[in-house]
Amino acid sequence: MAENRRHWQVPGTPHTDVSSPVTPANEEVYRSGRLPRLMDQEFIDALNPYPLEPTIIAATESLVDRAKDGEPAAPSQSFEMNDDGELVRDDHANVTGGVRYGLFDYPLATFIGASAPGSVFGSYSLISQEEFEQTYGCREAYLKLIEDSNASQIEAGYLTDSGAAQMIPVANDLLDRLGI
Repeated sequence: MAENRRHWQVPGTPHTDVSSPVTPANEEVYRSGRLPRLMDQEFIDALNPYPLEPTIIAATESLVDRAKDGEPAAPSQSFEMNDDGELVRDDHANVTGGVRYGLFDYPLATFIGASAPGSVFGSYSLISQEEFEQTYGCREAYLKLIEDSNASQIEAGYLTDSGAAQMIPVANDLLDRLGI
C-alpha cells in the first residue's frame, strides 16, 4: 500500500444504517424490481447499534489535516485473518484486529456486521447481566473503561471528540438493554 494511503477496517459495524431517514421512497424501490423493507419496531430493535460514524469522522478529519498541515493519518488497521483466510474472532465471537473502540474491547455484545449473507445491516447479541457483573462490576466502572478507551483512540488519531461523544450514548443504551 502506498505510504500516504490509509485503510481502517472497523469490526462489528453494520454495512449501512437502515434506520437512516435518507432512504428511497417505496415507489423507487418498486421501480427497481425490489420489495420495500418492512421495518417494524422488532426489526429496528434488533439492528446493530455499533457506530461507524465516529471512524468516518476521524478519517475525514485526518484527510483535512493532511491537506492543510501535511499531518499523516493514523496507520492502517486491518482485521486479523487465519491461515485459511477467515476472520479471527475473540471469546465473544467478535472479529479481532481493525480499529477498536471500547465498545469492542470491553464488549457488551457480539456485534455482527451483516446479519445474513448478502445483507447490509448488522445484528448483535447481548452478554448476560451475570457476565456483565462478573466482568465489569457496575455501570460507572464500565463507562470509565469506555471513556479511557476513547481518550486513547483520540490520542492515536482514530477518534475525535465528537466521535467519542457518540460512543457514550451507545454504551448507555446497551447497558439499559442489559438492565444495568
